[in-house]
Amino acid sequence: MTVSQAQARQIQDLLQRPSSFSWNIDKGCIVDYGVLFTFRSADRTIQLALCFGCNWFGIFDGADDNARAVNSQDNFDPIRKDLVAIAKKLFPDDAEIQELKGDRRTR
Repeated sequence: MTVSQAQARQIQDLLQRPSSFSWNIDKGCIVDYGVLFTFRSADRTIQLALCFGCNWFGIFDGADDNARAVNSQDNFDPIRKDLVAIAKKLFPDDAEIQELKGDRRTR
């Protein structure tokens, strides 16, 4: 599935706002990334991995499973609703994604 330029800008805008994250929260869960966005430019690939089970995300530099993590896992509780909406639009035939709730931390 290809992310449109508008969707990529929306994701970028969400991730650039400090208010998009809940800071210094320890949820004590095991991250299970269920959605992976891959953004490519001429010379670089960045991956954004989302766990909707606990609202953690990871950013990775590289195109494969050996990509280097460039952040510690961070909490996206404040923008969960926005990211769920984007994921639902991108994956309309994925039953698990369609069951996600925008207002809850877990499915």
